[in-house]
Order: sequence, then C-alpha cells, then structure tokens
Amino acid sequence: IVRFIARKRPRIAVLGATLGNPSDVAKYLTEINGRATVIIRGKAMKVLNRWILIVGKNIATIRDIARKIVNERSDLAVYRPFVEDEELFLRYVHVIVEELRKLGYRVPEPAIEPEKIIAHYVLSDEDGVTLVFTPSIRSAERLAARIKALLPPELHHKVAVHHHLVPKNVRSEIEERLQRGEIKVAISVRTLLQGVDIGIAVRVVHYGLSPDIREIKQREGRKGRRPYIPFTESIVIPISSWDHELLSLGVKGIREFLELSIENVYIHPDNEFVKIFRALSKFLMRVSISNSELEVLKKHKLIRYSKGLVGATYVLSDKGKRVWQYLNFYEFGPPYGYPRYLVEDSRSVLLEPVSRRDVVEKLQPYTFDLSNEAMVQRIDRDGVHEVKLSELYKLASVDPNIDEALRNYNYIKRKWGEDADIVRDILTAKVQSRVSILLDIPSKGFGTLREVPLSVQWVIEGSKRIVVVKHGEIFAYYPKEVVELPAESSVYYEELTYGYIVELPPGIEPADAKLAAAIIRLGFRFSRYRTPFREIAISVVENSRSPVVIMVWEPEPSGLLESVDWREVAETIKKLGTSRLHYILLKAIDDDAALYLISKYGGVWSKPIEVALRVLDAIARTVSGVILSIRPLYPSKQA
Repeated sequence: IVRFIARKRPRIAVLGATLGNPSDVAKYLTEINGRATVIIRGKAMKVLNRWILIVGKNIATIRDIARKIVNERSDLAVYRPFVEDEELFLRYVHVIVEELRKLGYRVPEPAIEPEKIIAHYVLSDEDGVTLVFTPSIRSAERLAARIKALLPPELHHKVAVHHHLVPKNVRSEIEERLQRGEIKVAISVRTLLQGVDIGIAVRVVHYGLSPDIREIKQREGRKGRRPYIPFTESIVIPISSWDHELLSLGVKGIREFLELSIENVYIHPDNEFVKIFRALSKFLMRVSISNSELEVLKKHKLIRYSKGLVGATYVLSDKGKRVWQYLNFYEFGPPYGYPRYLVEDSRSVLLEPVSRRDVVEKLQPYTFDLSNEAMVQRIDRDGVHEVKLSELYKLASVDPNIDEALRNYNYIKRKWGEDADIVRDILTAKVQSRVSILLDIPSKGFGTLREVPLSVQWVIEGSKRIVVVKHGEIFAYYPKEVVELPAESSVYYEELTYGYIVELPPGIEPADAKLAAAIIRLGFRFSRYRTPFREIAISVVENSRSPVVIMVWEPEPSGLLESVDWREVAETIKKLGTSRLHYILLKAIDDDAALYLISKYGGVWSKPIEVALRVLDAIARTVSGVILSIRPLYPSKQA
C-alpha cells in the first residue's frame, strides 16, 4: 500500500528471530519495491543453558518397588525390560505405576508438584526472573494461586500473571517491575512472547510444551539476554497426556523434537486474497488500477457498473463494501468484538469481548470457558451469556439438554468404574467441549468459506490408561466417549480462502481416510514447506445421502495449496513412521487418528502410508491436475 502512495520506493526492514524461510521473504520484498534485498544474519548472544525435564519424585524408590513386583509375576513379564533399564523406566514410569496400581499394588505415585518447584524460585536469593508459560489463562491463574498459597503474604507481590485479559496499564506496570527485578516469577500464556525485553530473565518454565517449534523458540528467547548472566535454565513440566508422550521419547527423542526446523512463514505473491486487498485498496484510494486488478474485482462481484447523470462508472457493490469492512488483521469480520457476560451471584459481569469466529468455533451454548470456570448458557442479540460451572446441576433442572448430557456423563463414568464429578473433570480437562461445524467451503479454488455450528460435543476422557506394548515401546491412551448437545444459535462465520472438495478414492474406509488426512498434514510439516499444523485443514465428511468426500482448505488464505510440489510431499510421507516422534506429533494433529493407528495397525505405518499416498494423489489431481504416479520429464519448478 505504501508503494502506491509514496513518491519513492520505500526501504523495508524486517526483523525476526524465528523466521524459518528468510530467503523467500527477501525475494518477496524485492518484488514489492523493486529494491535489492540483503539478508543480514548473526549469531544470537548465548550463555550456557541447562534443560531440566521434570518426570516426578522418588523415582529410584518407585523403580525398586516396581521391579520387585514385575519380576515376581509371569503375567507382567512384558514390563521387565522397562523396569530393568533405568532410562526406559524414566520414560514410562507414569504408565507402569498406573498399571500396577490398577492391579491393587500400593505403589507411590511419581507426583509432580509444579507450585513447589516454582515457589522455590520466589524464595531464592538469586538475582533473576523466572518466566512460566502455560497453555491457557485459566491454568496461569490457578498456578499463580497455588504458588501464592505456599508463600507468606509479604511475598505475594513477587508473583504476577500477565495475559491479554489483564488491563493494558497493569501489564505495563508488571513489565516495568520485571525489568527492575521486583517480581521474581511471571506467569503468562502468550503476551510475554511479543518482544518484551526482560533483561534479567534467567529461567523459562514450560508448563506444558507446545508442538509448535516457533512458539518454543519464542519462549526460550525471553531469557539470557544480558552478557553478565552466567547460565540459564529451561524447565519442562508435563501437564497433559501429550506432554507425557513427548517425555516418553527420552532425552535423545526430546532433543530430536527441539532441534526440528522452525515452521515456515509461507508467502505466495499471487495469492488471490492479496490481489483482492491490493485491488480494493487502489480502487478506493483512486490510484491507477490495472486491467487485471479490475478483472479480480469483477470476478468476485466486488464492484458493479453504475450509470449516473454524468456517465457510467464502476462503484463498490454491497458485497465489495462488506468485504472491505471485514478485511482485518486477525480475522475476516467486523472490526469489533462480540460482547460477553458472566452471570454470577444474580448479577451480570461484563467480560472481555471475543471475535465472531471464536463465538462460532469455541463459545456455543454448552461449551466451557475455562478462563472464567464457566459454561456458555445462551447467545442472543446482546451477546454471549455464561454461567459458573458450579451452577450446572441447578441448570439441569430447567434445561433438558444439560439434564440428558449429565445423565450420559454419569453413565459413562460408572461404566468405566470411575467417580463422577463433572466440575472437577472439566477443570482438569477430562471433559472438554468442542463445536461440530457444518462447513461450506469453496469446491475448487478461492472463494467464500462458511462455518455454521451444528452441535456441541462433550468429549469425556477416562482416568485409567489403556496400555499396548508393541515393538519394545509402550503405547498408552485414555478411553474416550462423546456426548452430543444441540448448538442453539444462529451465529455463523464467513471468510475468503482456498478450498477444494475431493472424492474419496474407492475402497478406502472413512476411518482410514481420517488417519491418512493426519499423516498428510504431518508430511507437510516434515517437507521443505515446514508448514505449521494449522496451515492446512483436511476433513473427511460422511453423509448417508452422498459419497464420502474430503474437504481440503486453508484456515488462513496463504495460497500454499495451489503452488505446492505434491510429489515432494509424497516423498516425505513415504519416510514417515521411522521415529516415535512421528507418532507423538501425529497425536498433536489428531489424537483419534493416532489411537486408530495403534488399535487397528499396532503402530505399524506401512499400510496407513499407502492409503495416505492414495488420498494425496486424489487431492493433487483435484487441486493442480497432478497425477503422482506419472513422473514429469523435467524437474518441477513449482515453489
């Protein structure tokens, strides 16, 4: 945009420490302003860093007890290699202890108490700040409360919580106090990743690890930013089943994960979304517009031909006005949030507004808002209305949907032989809500995607693992069942993006296709494109009235799908399954698909990869007309 209004072509400087593909960005900048682009690299100042993985406490004692039990029973012989080898035991200690306790043995649990670990750094005399990163606002607030409960009141001010719901002026004050060393522990979700320089940060605590390497690098980059700091620490505290799966890789496997290349920022100069933005901007600024840009506006019906008293000209159509208003940085929608209210003690408390997309995808009636320990009760013209989780059983007496859902929840827990406590299970993520979306995507290329909430699902996860020992490894997973509730709102979300509808190849079962979809997304991550898992979405849609289809789309319109070298992705997929890390990352993409890989194929990848290649071939034909089984005469020049 600056290029269109500036007299001289501007110089552009891009600074970044986690940019995976700087050469592509450099090429794009040159295309924008016609100037040569130079990449200046440098080694970041680094001090000695120690990685500490928290597995549990009293591990040696627990191993002695477990080894004695396993060696006494022939039916537990499958676990002998794991109790005899110290490293293997460290990797699977939580699973082994749980299995022995299920058999009635009183084996101590290797419990982790994060609040005690972190409170120690508040009490220490060291001159440095500890930054704790959590997966959610709720977990940040609850962890801070547990830490303060272990400290004398006069030290509570040394622990602070920093996230986007904290008022901006309070966040600024916290940052200043951190830089002065007045705060010893700061707990954040993402806001402290945004370039805040806390010079005396010496330690990062990962309260749960992200599968996104860029996010981990951004967390790590907050510490050790002064030459006088002698050393720094990175502490990993597992809190989810995925974290424990990752720790089961052992030191070597975790190092393999942390050394993965950073995800790429994909740039496609011919992206249709960029063309629309550029053409609309020039049209509204009365800057000279090319014929091709005019055709873009006409193709998408963003302008119309209007005759007036002084002649005929093009003007914005109603659709064009709406698209221009909805072109925003974070989402395609109005430039204001959706109001939210929390009903508490018979009064309505105003909460932070949320985006329309979040309302559709995350905050439908009967979904859980863990940051406020609440559930969405209804959506009306005033906004989203929530109630505290403690009111669930009271609501069940007047809402038949909640009543039926709780009845099914209680039945499932009793069937598993577990105590039912819905509030406890929601707060510990043993019951999670998700919105089932009816998708209407572009069938072949760029167009409008519409999301309509179809139903809300309570995903109930058991507390007792199911264990499978295969190929010298332990695979453990929790049983899951789903309770479905209606989505009773008329809110929908639309955006412009790339999408394709692909017919499922004959002879492939929908469950195999869903596993194939997850494997394809994993293939994109390990290919030279190094795409984040959220860059491409693939969904298998079953309908009794029509054939099974595969929906492929871009949640953010990058234009990757129409410019990818499909053969290269296929070659990458053929190499998957050679590392347990691949299975762990598959769980991060689709936990159900990873479970299916174990339950049906025993963790063997060969057959699922064959299916994934067939599905990829169908996608490539639809998107680009590429038949993967036919090799090109000349090397591909696709980006």
